Amino acid sequence: MTGAREQERRHVELFTPAEKALLSRYVTNVTGDVYAIVNVPEEVVAVIFAYVSRSPASFKRNLLRLMQSGDVELPVGPSLFQKAGEKAAEFHRRWVIGYGHSSVAEHAVVHIGVENVSRLASAVLELANPFLSFTEYSQRYQKPVRGRYYVPCELAGDLLAAYRRTMDFLYDRYEELYHGLVAYLESGTARLPGETDNARAARLDKKAFEDARYALPLAMFTSLGATGNGRAWRDALQILYASPYAEVRAMANRIEEEAGQVLPTLLRHSTPTAYMEKMEKERHRLAQPPARSCTEPGRTVPGRAERSAASGAGGNGGGSSDNNHGPQAILLDYTGYGAADPEEVAVRRIAEALGATRPGEAISAELYALVDAAIGEITTHDALPEACRWVRYEAYCCLSEAAWHQLLRHRRGMTFQWNAPGIAYGFTIPGSIKAAGLEQCLREAVSAAEELYVYLCGAGFPEAAAYTVLNAHHRRIRTEFDLRQFYHLANLRLAPEAQWDIKELVRQLYQQIMAVHPNLCRRASRR
Repeated sequence: MTGAREQERRHVELFTPAEKALLSRYVTNVTGDVYAIVNVPEEVVAVIFAYVSRSPASFKRNLLRLMQSGDVELPVGPSLFQKAGEKAAEFHRRWVIGYGHSSVAEHAVVHIGVENVSRLASAVLELANPFLSFTEYSQRYQKPVRGRYYVPCELAGDLLAAYRRTMDFLYDRYEELYHGLVAYLESGTARLPGETDNARAARLDKKAFEDARYALPLAMFTSLGATGNGRAWRDALQILYASPYAEVRAMANRIEEEAGQVLPTLLRHSTPTAYMEKMEKERHRLAQPPARSCTEPGRTVPGRAERSAASGAGGNGGGSSDNNHGPQAILLDYTGYGAADPEEVAVRRIAEALGATRPGEAISAELYALVDAAIGEITTHDALPEACRWVRYEAYCCLSEAAWHQLLRHRRGMTFQWNAPGIAYGFTIPGSIKAAGLEQCLREAVSAAEELYVYLCGAGFPEAAAYTVLNAHHRRIRTEFDLRQFYHLANLRLAPEAQWDIKELVRQLYQQIMAVHPNLCRRASRR
């Protein structure tokens, strides 16, 4: 990427000389998009990372605001991490590298701010290691800014011009959906008891943001606050460096540079092996969806003029018009599959784990009673006993990119295998958009994105095409999880305030799991 292109894509945050001097004590890079946070108390880091989801300001700007307001007092002496690094370097070289005690790296933690990366890259980062923790900018609470999107460095000439035109067109459709939804909600939504005008406006804005974002592409910029130990960062960097996306590899390099200032020794060996690079390349190739919509095999996605003509003639605006279903979940396997009584097998598995009994050994009535009590007495904020992890489930899901980004929050308790972003598996149209009479607007966005996707794939740039996929488009995944994690998932995502798209996905899983383990899952949705 040229220097001009780099400056063009970045939103450069301006600080005064005094602010730069102050920030330099607490971040490793004052002007860059990626930086490590140092010398800041852990609870303060947690609070400011939490702002990332709801505030448009960066970590650095929020940190300055807290210090200038007097809400926090931070150390002003010599840089603590540099002193620690000098004294610990020889120890780590000897014990971590020389003797192979990699577990030592799990005790060294680094907080990283990652700004101005695409939604596509943020998902790759979040999947790189389950032991990294994230807080991400939320398109459900904040309105994205026009022009703040990633431009693949491989695009030039006509391809680049088409990419920019489509990004502008998609943001126009987003704006149309947003304003249309606000108007629809204002006229048809009752005021809550005691709700002020400002509170009501904020509530309706959130609903409008939530559904209008289905017209936005994965190229849109986001920001994350990330925390992980040295071993997790090192292993994640190996995955990121093996990515087929140039943006992800560049992000990995910036993370390593900044985190390396805090952990100069523990991030060694973060380069992927030849084996890892080959396997990731092959996995990505095999997981690449077809370039065309599966509802119109062999047909070229129409141009904008053709779409307008079809719409005027009573058509549906082109694109994968007949494949706009919601999320789909299919339970593939579960503990007790094929048995006459699957739940009896699952209950016995938990009882065996609780009592650490040998296979085939008789289970006491007390253990069975304990299993029943563990289920029946659980409350909203409780977690099932660890023994419940021995009951497992496997499922196939086809869900929107918007719902997929929410499901990623459960990556520590769920194992995922996923395909690359694409247009082949349909898209979701939010119910509010249909009710507001705005469905055609979203269909136009889908058609424009698919037209560009096919164009870029045909030109030999499938990785660049992935950035044109919308939040509405579907992705296929497989997932494995246990009973304990399912209770957490259902308790959170079936709650009244849960977002409707992922709620529908979890509802389908819940119904299918209840059909095979009705007593074990009777308290999963307890909010």
